[in-house]
Amino acid sequence: MFKKWYMKSEMKKIVRDCISRYEGGESYFNELDSLIKSNTKLMIDYIKYITKKEKCYDVILSGEIGNVYKKIYDQMEQVQVNTYSIRIHVLPGGLRNGTDISNLQYFSLNGKQVIFLDDSFYSGKIFRAVYKFAINNMCRIKAAYVFYDGSKEKDTLINVHSLYRYYDYHK
Repeated sequence: MFKKWYMKSEMKKIVRDCISRYEGGESYFNELDSLIKSNTKLMIDYIKYITKKEKCYDVILSGEIGNVYKKIYDQMEQVQVNTYSIRIHVLPGGLRNGTDISNLQYFSLNGKQVIFLDDSFYSGKIFRAVYKFAINNMCRIKAAYVFYDGSKEKDTLINVHSLYRYYDYHK
């Protein structure tokens, strides 16, 4: 069903496809994000895998990927397929560019552990904004997961789990 090797294989295909069409830059990353968000099966399997692995069913997402997940899960609930009771919490986009979410409150997260899930990780700006949000809303980020990690150096303060880490394959 949602085997990690299968998901890693899917991400390798997505990255290979992007690399074959683009040398890098904004076009590469836009295509990468688009291919991730259009692979509904991969998205569903990954969120089920990480919530089951962490035994934590509250997931914080931001921006467009959060909206895509919300739409998927709203449709699943309509046909009563969402048997995992995963609760999606979507923050606004633009966190990397400084969107202020300090006054945004989700009282339902008080005292809970959550998982942070994003499509990609580079500098950690989005994670740090979500981390501050979590502290302000008295919840704790148990784990951070991404589909694609493009950071050159592993951040020792942020243990990000990914399906594909670019610099593990491309030196």
